[in-house]
Amino acid sequence: MDHDLFETYVVLCETGSITKTADLLYKTQPAISARIQQLENELGCTLVHREKGKKSIILTPRGEAFLKTAQKFIELYGEIDETRFFLSNSITISTIGSLSATLVPDICNRVISRHHTKMSLLVYQSIEAYQMVANKQLDLAFVSTSSEVPGVDCDALFRLDYVVVQACEQPGPPIHTPLDRFDPKAEIYQRWNPAFDTWHNSRFGTRNYLIHVDSCNVMKQFLQQPGSWAIVQRSNLPELTREFPVQIYELLDPPPTRICYLISSAFPDHLNALAIRHFKEEAYAYSKENGLLPSGV
Repeated sequence: MDHDLFETYVVLCETGSITKTADLLYKTQPAISARIQQLENELGCTLVHREKGKKSIILTPRGEAFLKTAQKFIELYGEIDETRFFLSNSITISTIGSLSATLVPDICNRVISRHHTKMSLLVYQSIEAYQMVANKQLDLAFVSTSSEVPGVDCDALFRLDYVVVQACEQPGPPIHTPLDRFDPKAEIYQRWNPAFDTWHNSRFGTRNYLIHVDSCNVMKQFLQQPGSWAIVQRSNLPELTREFPVQIYELLDPPPTRICYLISSAFPDHLNALAIRHFKEEAYAYSKENGLLPSGV
């Protein structure tokens, strides 16, 4: 039995008239009669008395009893429709920690405001995210490495460069400077990616810093110490400058540009494929508008 049969029966019982039911459902009277006949055939009993010359219908005792079941079915079907809509417009995303403060929330807010998408935002390392996307535990993930994993599409999304920051009272315009003006033992060090680590070790050696942190949020707690400094992604400046002023230094010999990626299942579930597509389109548009899209993308 399908929804149309139950709906036709419930409306017929409410109106008491095949003519009114046909008008409400935009069907012909023969079509309504055929649906009721099909429902009775499938149930194996008579639901409605039909008397020639009378416009109103009369339910049989079995028809009265079945009405409650049909009403429950229509109510449940409505709940299923609501659940289907929620699931079709709901996605689960993860991001690496270094993108979690500005870029990814900006994109999520953009998608929510434009497409009313429901989403869950989690933080996972790249290696975990790849496996979870492959297993369809995540719909999309922002990662720091490009890897060939079966069933996972990987596309370059962000091109991120670096600047040096120091807390100060009155910041001026960015200053172009060599790296050797800064004391290595006063550095608040964050390892952004392997290429950055290689570059950093070639200039300072290993473990030659004040403290090693794993997020900009932690970095802020130490950056206000006199003389301390840090190398950060330019995209993290809004987060750092929200609480206290910093002087920005443009390095003459900067670290290699960092590329970050957006990964997704190569075979997304049909139910939320549209929501995934909308998110990806908005992510690329955001990156392009902010001058972050890697060359050739």
